[in-house]
Amino acid sequence: MTMLTRIEIETMNLVKAACREYIDNKRSNEIDWEQRRYEIARDLYAANRDASAENCVAWADNLIAELKKKGGEEL
Repeated sequence: MTMLTRIEIETMNLVKAACREYIDNKRSNEIDWEQRRYEIARDLYAANRDASAENCVAWADNLIAELKKKGGEEL
């Protein structure tokens, strides 16, 4: 059984929150992807200070790409 670190748990919670917010915003069809990118990268950096800002932005970009790919599908 693998135990998750505090940072992994916080990161997972941030991703879940971003997904929930994406779904809520999808309903209103008014998603500001640049704003979401900033917020996700900022939250990831705050949760994982060992990561570089560049990594957090890359992770945010990957998450947004997946969210856009999913479209209306249930996450």
